[in-house]
Amino acid sequence: MEFKKLVIENFRNFSSIEIDLSNKNVIFGMNDSGKTNLLFAIRYLLDRSIRNKGFIKSDYHKHDISKPIKIQLEIDLSDREEDDEESLKSSHSRLLISTVAGARKNASLDTFLISLEAMYDEKELFGNPVLSWGSTLDDLVEVPQYGTRSDIDKIFQIVSVNPAIELDVFFKRNRKLLFSDDTKTDEDVALEKAIESSIIDLNTNISNLSLITSVQSQLTDAYKSYRKEDLEIKIQSEISISGYLDNLTPYINWNGDTQNYPTSGDGRKKLLSFAINHLISEKQYSSKVIIYLIEEPENSLHRSVQVSLSK
Repeated sequence: MEFKKLVIENFRNFSSIEIDLSNKNVIFGMNDSGKTNLLFAIRYLLDRSIRNKGFIKSDYHKHDISKPIKIQLEIDLSDREEDDEESLKSSHSRLLISTVAGARKNASLDTFLISLEAMYDEKELFGNPVLSWGSTLDDLVEVPQYGTRSDIDKIFQIVSVNPAIELDVFFKRNRKLLFSDDTKTDEDVALEKAIESSIIDLNTNISNLSLITSVQSQLTDAYKSYRKEDLEIKIQSEISISGYLDNLTPYINWNGDTQNYPTSGDGRKKLLSFAINHLISEKQYSSKVIIYLIEEPENSLHRSVQVSLSK
């Protein structure tokens, strides 16, 4: 699967524009030239979270609500017959083909179009996006819709990458996704049982420390000065196995070195953050075509990191 062309009409600063695409695109221009609007055109087409917001009057070019907003994406599926099962492109084409079913026509099997059109409703003060797709513009069919979801959402997943991402915060926030139970092996289960046994021993040893038992005794006496009851105050350590992920931190280990080193250097931290984001996205959306959108990397990344990220 390869993106070939994007057509935008009557959307924000675009009266009418046609752009050739590939699967890796870099957009540059002066401030307020429409770079963000171009990305949003793609997101309205393929990102449910944006599309469901619909269009307001200011989304229409020069507020001209007499004409609809139109956004069309042309996709090349000529790789659909490749025999290489390892080919990611081929699997993407087959995913789309299996989802669109009868929307493809024999007259143009190598090309597929996804189209959005939104006519403004002055009573509702809202432009409702209507999706359609097919092999040719004159033979498009409406995309099946289920509440706020459509069949397009079964195929594509937009992932926005924040160039200013902070490693420590991002790693902590995504630990559970990164270390999900679906990758746990039988050996992991056995190790967790051993860890749990070790933690029980650790908790017991902590509670038996003389400085803790001494305070326990003092608290018991103090409590009984208020009320004479046949009890003792116990202070118990409660380190839990469920929290062992909370103490994980990524380090750097240089090949051949026995020591681990803190992840230092803003560039390396950023690249590791992008790697984590990539891995999580591939885990969460393994059955979809993932489209990564990265806005204004030049504002927060050194040029060498921009080059690395582009790969």
